[in-house]
Amino acid sequence: MSLISIIVPCYNQAQYLDECLNSVRNQSYQNWECIIVNDGSPDNTEEIALEWTKKDSRFKYIFQENSGVSAARNNGIDNSTGEWILPLDSDDKISPSYLEKAVIKIKEGYHLIYSNAIYFGKKNEKWILEDYEHSKLLYHNIIFCAAIFKKNNIRFDSKMTYGFEDWEFWINYIFSTEDIKIHKLDSCELYYRIKNESRNKTLKG
Repeated sequence: MSLISIIVPCYNQAQYLDECLNSVRNQSYQNWECIIVNDGSPDNTEEIALEWTKKDSRFKYIFQENSGVSAARNNGIDNSTGEWILPLDSDDKISPSYLEKAVIKIKEGYHLIYSNAIYFGKKNEKWILEDYEHSKLLYHNIIFCAAIFKKNNIRFDSKMTYGFEDWEFWINYIFSTEDIKIHKLDSCELYYRIKNESRNKTLKG
């Protein structure tokens, strides 16, 4: 059984998928599975995803009719075997050390781990996130979607296809977990792609 399940929802982002999945495969920590959820993409997402399942058995593939990113993430989580979840958008990347550093904090008893990040693409600079405080989260989202958290019965709101689904998820997750411990790594472990055509992602620096 994998310790960490990485969930990659993909809709019409095939041009970036190889880069994303390569960052998963290059992890220094190896006990993971990666579930690619094709949300009814009209492009060649399926072809690329299936090639990755042939390269490495830790990659799994799921197809669903187009239902939105939240439903795709939930589908991946529901079909995962890991105790921990990392939602990773298919146009983003993670650093090779992210899982390894997170596992250290998992062993120290933390329930949710995130980090600083780096914008790339149309914008290239560091993205320094705030240290976690309950009160801050109630006013604005301070955790990016690609945080690593212990799996429970909380899921993303599949009716919220555009908007603040990440923020709502973190509020529900954090306030449903007794004595939750949250840690922000000081290093930059997420590469967050900025594109002209991007939908408005939930959290901006």
